[in-house]
Amino acid sequence: MKPVLLCRRQLLALPLGLPWAKASLAQTGLQAQWLETDDNRFHLLLSSQRPLTATEAAPEQWVLEPPLALSGVQALDEAGQRWRLSLLQQPPARGQLLVRHRSAPGRSSLAFADLMLDAPSLSRSARSSLPWPWLPSRPEWLALYEAAWAALEAQLKRSSAEPDEKAALPNPSDSCFTALYATYGVGSLAQGSMAQLDRLYRSQRPDGALVAGPDLLRLPLLAWVELRYWQRSGDASRLTRVVPLLDRHWRWLEVQDAGLEAKAQLLQAAECMVVLAGQQRDAALASHYRGKAEQMAVHLNEAFWHEATQRYVDGPEAGQAPRRVNLGNFWPLLTAAPSAERARATIERWLKAPAHFNTPHRFPSLPRSDADYSPLGQLGRGHVSVAANYALIQGLLRHDPDFAFDSALKQVEQMSAVFHRFDPAAHSQRMPTLADETAPRQGNGKRQLWQAYSPEQMAPATRPDGKLVRQQGAAAAGLGPVALVIEQLLGIDVRADAGFIAWTPRLPEPQGLDRIGFRGGRVSLRLEPRGEQWQLSVQNDRKLLLVLALPGRAPEELTLSPGRYQELL
Repeated sequence: MKPVLLCRRQLLALPLGLPWAKASLAQTGLQAQWLETDDNRFHLLLSSQRPLTATEAAPEQWVLEPPLALSGVQALDEAGQRWRLSLLQQPPARGQLLVRHRSAPGRSSLAFADLMLDAPSLSRSARSSLPWPWLPSRPEWLALYEAAWAALEAQLKRSSAEPDEKAALPNPSDSCFTALYATYGVGSLAQGSMAQLDRLYRSQRPDGALVAGPDLLRLPLLAWVELRYWQRSGDASRLTRVVPLLDRHWRWLEVQDAGLEAKAQLLQAAECMVVLAGQQRDAALASHYRGKAEQMAVHLNEAFWHEATQRYVDGPEAGQAPRRVNLGNFWPLLTAAPSAERARATIERWLKAPAHFNTPHRFPSLPRSDADYSPLGQLGRGHVSVAANYALIQGLLRHDPDFAFDSALKQVEQMSAVFHRFDPAAHSQRMPTLADETAPRQGNGKRQLWQAYSPEQMAPATRPDGKLVRQQGAAAAGLGPVALVIEQLLGIDVRADAGFIAWTPRLPEPQGLDRIGFRGGRVSLRLEPRGEQWQLSVQNDRKLLLVLALPGRAPEELTLSPGRYQELL
């Protein structure tokens, strides 16, 4: 008999209020749970306390509520106590499925299977703590935005419920990227995300290395995350504790062997440390990192810039034949290393070129021109990573704001299209099973955020084995519908550390952001076009400096006392 992959989670879930609400297999006689094979169909595993004959287990002997037809029943053991019921159609996404056997009426014939197959929903308490975009003409973006926060809330709940702290620690890099948008939340989501980083800090050795089991972690991104958290929240209390940890980790990273991407990230971290040390009024530390940043920028330009191909190359010496290009080669754009001319040249030749990285869903991990490029977006061969795209768009913002905006718009629109329209049953590549040891399926494939995306299809990316990548498994995917929407598409920069919010609206439509966390209070910002003018509405319970740069106009500073404000501009 072909082995069947079973779902590890027990799915006997009985409705509250019934006398057998706590029923077990011994009490009811039946137990139901989901199992799946590789055919992308839904199956139920029925365990019966009483052995059943083939006649007793025939399809017509089972009643499912809500009514669902069976395509077949198969014995999974010789004793007749384990049976697979194959469903002819997909069950509803919510609620419970009741399974009843006709031959034994009454309580002993009942089993219930939980239908939690769709994406998690956002709790009311979490929703009330979050900034919420006001985009009347973009309801599809708002659904994606809510799903991103719901996925993060579910991940944090799973992590906090795990008794073994080390086992509960998510992917460290993913935790860093997740924190870059989680800090927009006020309350448990922001705190839970930063708490994951605190777990990393607690693993630090005296030499500065961070440890996760047998692995030594290289996380120069931490300095960027802490800087953004302080700027958005205005909370400098954790910096006294974490800046020394970041300093030790940076000094450990400095002496490790590293390629172009890692060196560019280390340079970015040094630039962040200059600001963080300044906040701590540590002039010596700020001077140290200012000098390191200048030295590293010179080194990147001398050792990694390849003039013939107009890009930074991951090779040992400038002038040598360049190694293959990948998206990580453009991380220097996030730093002060490239001149305006070099940045413009590499963006035009590589990132804007359809033959390389300008695919329908920007930006693939490998260019189209690479022989190993996969249009499906196989991991490592052209997949689109939301986290990598977010970082690259931050670099584009320094050098080509219009292209940064357009790239962010394409990222969000592609994610939205997959979220609302992707049907796994109609796709050529299969989803993994619920019990897949590599990355178990965590949903039904609909209305999901995915680990990565295809660069050319309206679909998720694929794994090397051809199956679709994780859904709900990489919370950093929320950088698209949350951070890119707030920062790039709405153009809002929250700087609670300096007491202002900068707003550079780019969308030609009604837009805004409600319930922005700002210095312990809330701010709501809205703009509506009125012919050649804009109507600005502000509601704030803290003193606010709003720096507003309307399209085609110079920035205007508005100092607003707590209250409601409305003006035609």
